[in-house]
Amino acid sequence: MTVTAPRAFSDKPFVERFESMGDEAEGMFEHFNENWARLGHNRPKKPNGDDFRLHKLALSLRYMPDYMQEIPTRLVEVQGIASRPLKIKIEKIAALEQWNNLGTPVWFWVWSTTRQTYAELPWPEMMKLINKEDVQFGKYPEGKAYISISSKLLPWVSG
Repeated sequence: MTVTAPRAFSDKPFVERFESMGDEAEGMFEHFNENWARLGHNRPKKPNGDDFRLHKLALSLRYMPDYMQEIPTRLVEVQGIASRPLKIKIEKIAALEQWNNLGTPVWFWVWSTTRQTYAELPWPEMMKLINKEDVQFGKYPEGKAYISISSKLLPWVSG
């Protein structure tokens, strides 16, 4: 009998990733933070129950940050990782840059299921990682390009 290892989340087709995308990471953000309100899209449905086709929206609307916070005042993009590097779509980075330029800073909040802790960093710090470090580039199965950032480079909160 041949046993195959389960595919990493990022290697699954988009349709499979969509079903649970961000659930654990967003739940942990809500657990560890206060004064937040949901901002971004959480797999919206049409009144008839069909999935809303976000891919038809402008990038800045499609990749709206997940949360806004009052204290600290910021917009927050939440992402989750396990044992593999953090992958961020190139088009998401372009959209989040637009949000950051509106005057309320964008922060990245990353939950690690492997480490059972989180890292958070403001837009300028993430851009320093992307521009200074040796990041890798790749493509998801559906063809969207992403950058890959080693989890070792992220500022993890010690538990």
